Amino acid sequence: MKLTFTSFLLSACLFSVASTKTSFNQAAAPFTKTPVLFIKPPVFIKKSQTESTVDQRVELVSIIFRLAGNPEYNMKFAKNYIKDIHDYFDKYKNEPVINFARELSQEKGMGFSRVMFLVVNLEFKDNKFSLIKVSKNSMDGKWAMDDAVKFVNLLNDFYKISAFDIFFKNHQENYKQATDQFNNITASFDTEWYLNYYGEHSVDYRTVLGLANGGANYGPDVFPADQKKIVYAIMGSWIFDEAGNPVFLKNDYLPTLVHEFNHSFVNHILDEDDNAKLLAASSEVLLDAQRNEMKLEAYEDWKSLINESLVRACVVRYLIDHKNNQQVIKDEILLQTNKGFIWTKELVSLLGEYESSRTQYPDFKSFYPRIITFFNETARDISKIKAAYVDRQPKVTTISPFKNGEQDVAPLTSEIVINFDRQVTGKGSIRYGESGKEHFGVTKVVGYLNNNRSCRLALELKPDTTYEFILSGDKFKSATGYSLQDYLIKFKTKSN
Repeated sequence: MKLTFTSFLLSACLFSVASTKTSFNQAAAPFTKTPVLFIKPPVFIKKSQTESTVDQRVELVSIIFRLAGNPEYNMKFAKNYIKDIHDYFDKYKNEPVINFARELSQEKGMGFSRVMFLVVNLEFKDNKFSLIKVSKNSMDGKWAMDDAVKFVNLLNDFYKISAFDIFFKNHQENYKQATDQFNNITASFDTEWYLNYYGEHSVDYRTVLGLANGGANYGPDVFPADQKKIVYAIMGSWIFDEAGNPVFLKNDYLPTLVHEFNHSFVNHILDEDDNAKLLAASSEVLLDAQRNEMKLEAYEDWKSLINESLVRACVVRYLIDHKNNQQVIKDEILLQTNKGFIWTKELVSLLGEYESSRTQYPDFKSFYPRIITFFNETARDISKIKAAYVDRQPKVTTISPFKNGEQDVAPLTSEIVINFDRQVTGKGSIRYGESGKEHFGVTKVVGYLNNNRSCRLALELKPDTTYEFILSGDKFKSATGYSLQDYLIKFKTKSN
């Protein structure tokens, strides 16, 4: 699973700062003594493409969990389509399947990719959904079977009562426009790479667009009886034009597509042999060190940390193997480093050793002992690794004309200047704090000052009011590309 936008759980108000061109002079400096080498990749000649579809299973179940209130299924980028959803389905909010989905979410943590694992285990025949016969249960640990059976029964009732097929048919033109455009950017997407890279050769691919799913993307798989394993990339849609049509830009969507398919080749290995047992202790150490960063990415268990680390490093290897330029590769490494996977560069280098030693390691599973050693050693050195990363991050030094946390700010104060310890570039972004829009206070970002070492915001304040807002760290970066940590500014105005 990959969240393209990590702040969706907060009510956000984004402002563009007067931007300057971000320079990227170096990749993330190595944190270990092992040099990072981009091993010359093998050449993959044959390329095959998987065309995208809009799947009624995905749309239907996503809508159900939207109506149930799950935040990850309630993003609002597709404004027109979402309006259509609510106009059509809101009258069904109290149907049994919605209440059951809400119960599963609140009592059993049902959400995110767990929902999509049920979806891909469904088939639609004779005008109803049922669970397919499988050779291996990919829902194990995600759905209790009695919950799955009950949900599917209620799903069929909802499908009929809501006349979902009419809604789905009425949007075929929208779906075709989206899939046609998405297919244009994936013309060079190479599914054969996965087979060669991981050593698994019996797989079918499905790319599905979740038009209302925003920045949430999922990589479930399923094992139909007497068929090949089917791996899915269920792609969100987070960029739209003024007319409300989705816009799929290659640099934004292709790495995510590569990412989601990787999950089906990576995740299962952790649960095989004694791998989980050998990684549990060190992975908990890594999770403790990066808990805040992982929570922003919606990963709160150590297995997700391990699998996401590997998947993100494998995306970089895909980019290297397909001759992307060094800037693209460096940008992707630093993007994942800034998301909290601060060992990405070293892990990419380790996987380069795997690529150059395929006689010794014929498949990814055979290389996994080296991966276990890597994470154990990283956990041992995590304090030094994190200190080195933090040292490279820009930091807020002061704000003026008052101090952060001050309780008697003059209500007539019309601006605030935020000062950094080094030059900051990027498209700055400010979002609401926990108290919401009413306590935001920022009316405009004026822009950078002092050779990009300061940023000025315009304020409109009321007496005797607490204000808070957050500098979104991923939108304020050093000249070398390191992100500011999210920075909360909170203060109170005095009475007149």
